[in-house]
Amino acid sequence: MRINRGLTVKEVAKILNKNCQIVLSYEKNSENIPVELLMKLSNIYQYPMDYIFLQ
Repeated sequence: MRINRGLTVKEVAKILNKNCQIVLSYEKNSENIPVELLMKLSNIYQYPMDYIFLQ
C-alpha cells in the first residue's frame, strides 16, 4: 500500500512521528497496530482500516 502511494518508509515514519523500524514492523505484522495509528495509515494510504488490517 505504501509503495502503491509512492511513499518511502522514511516519509511514512515522518508523517506518523515514528521511526522506520516501527513502520516496517507494522507492515510485516498488522495485528499489533494501535487503532489510532491504523486510522492515520488509512488516511495516508487511502484504504479502509479493515483492508490495512487484513493485509
